Amino acid sequence: MFGVNAVTRSLEKRDTSLVLVNGGAQPPIITKHLVELCMINRVPGAQIQQLSSIGDIVGLRSVTCMAFKPLVSVCACSLLQNIILQRFHSTNSIVVRLFSILK
Repeated sequence: MFGVNAVTRSLEKRDTSLVLVNGGAQPPIITKHLVELCMINRVPGAQIQQLSSIGDIVGLRSVTCMAFKPLVSVCACSLLQNIILQRFHSTNSIVVRLFSILK
């Protein structure tokens, strides 16, 4: 799911397994609460400086945040998280910061 409101609702319902937030969102207050909700609910997440590069893959021009519904297992969520981190750590222009950990 995409968008601040949809991701916020999903986090409040505890119906999210992974959250990605655009670290370059302006003003930063737009996404600050998502980071806090992830930490409170122990949902893994990351701030990615150029999250819109993922948006291009799914046909969106601009992405402020995205969330993934619960996956089949914690292992699957961990695998997805590792794939995302490997993809973005290999690019110097994109900075990834994890803000929560797996349960």
